[in-house]
Amino acid sequence: MNIKETKRSLSAVKTALKAGENELLPRFKKEHPGAWRYKKHSEIVTEADEASNKAIIRALRKATPEFGVLTEESPSIQGPKNIFWVVDPLDGTTNYTAHLPLWGISIALVENGEITLGAISLPTMKERYFALKNSGAWVENGVKKKRIHVSDKTKIKDALGLFCYGYLPEEKTRGVKHVPALTMHSRSTRRLGAAVFEAVWVATGRAEYSILHGIHDWDVAAGTLLVREAGGQVMTPQGKEWRLGDKDFLAVCPGMKKPLLKIFSSDRAR
Repeated sequence: MNIKETKRSLSAVKTALKAGENELLPRFKKEHPGAWRYKKHSEIVTEADEASNKAIIRALRKATPEFGVLTEESPSIQGPKNIFWVVDPLDGTTNYTAHLPLWGISIALVENGEITLGAISLPTMKERYFALKNSGAWVENGVKKKRIHVSDKTKIKDALGLFCYGYLPEEKTRGVKHVPALTMHSRSTRRLGAAVFEAVWVATGRAEYSILHGIHDWDVAAGTLLVREAGGQVMTPQGKEWRLGDKDFLAVCPGMKKPLLKIFSSDRAR
């Protein structure tokens, strides 16, 4: 994108984040966030997911009508160019319905197969995170804008690690398999239940790594660019660069790549 297009896309995504926030926060503040139903494999969707999805798509289509949209909660919208938004209107739905504040909105822009813009809103934290390809990553809290960077730790015994897995039995099996080794080798591990928080925690240096199994592009597209532009790496557990469509995801600060791949290699050898 040229400078003009970059500004237009950033403006569009900020408007879309605000639209989603306006649907999600009022519902979350109520005693009961609203009705929900099962989609499949115990995964749920709420009225809030759907309302946020409609508001975000409306904002994106108004600002960038020529771009397509790939979203979790509705059919894809095709555009005339090979450029499209990837949207998760509410990541961490289970947390949201349980009144846990670990949830957010994820929007990324993909051009010719490459993620060029990523945006994450954490409404309960009053923070928005942005990344532009080859231009860094930053956080905005309504008052100031600050660059973010991954951790500089190099020893696994000093690491805080995050993990999560999907709803399918095979996804749970892959995810649970690594938990004992990760827990034994790391300083501590956590399961947050929201890919947006896990990506942000690695990108800001609050955690040294995050591993997710059974993901979709809308879960991690924005977070992938955020981690990379903050100085981290995103790959598969086999050490290959993570790309759109891959189902397993490992985000790390540079010092954690070797020790983690060694752990995964040892687990596969068993």
